[in-house]
Amino acid sequence: MSSLAAFLESKKLKSEAVYWASTRIEARSEEDHKLATARAAKKEKKDPAAEAIAKPKSGRGFSRKQLETALAGKAITRRARAKVLRSINALLEKAKQPAATMKDVFGEEKPQVGKSKVAVKKVG
Repeated sequence: MSSLAAFLESKKLKSEAVYWASTRIEARSEEDHKLATARAAKKEKKDPAAEAIAKPKSGRGFSRKQLETALAGKAITRRARAKVLRSINALLEKAKQPAATMKDVFGEEKPQVGKSKVAVKKVG
């Protein structure tokens, strides 16, 4: 049993609830659409003196396959781990329980690491 599965079992959380919480949390709002439009307009103008515009949400949570992989104890990416943690903390907050940390949820499991962009450029 993975540390994520053990954590969910100890807190009495269902994996489906974690998945749907992520979908809801990561969904783009009206404000995110405005940010994306503003960033695109800034990029089009190529004005370096313009003020920095915050990044909008990605618009997507983690996939079911990523959740199944994490529940099986295999490595998932840092970004997916962060989304899992955000959704778990949202559910814990709703249940009026203290927030969890990455170590609480994933223990000593290492995140999945891909090839660095620098290494890919040298090879290609």
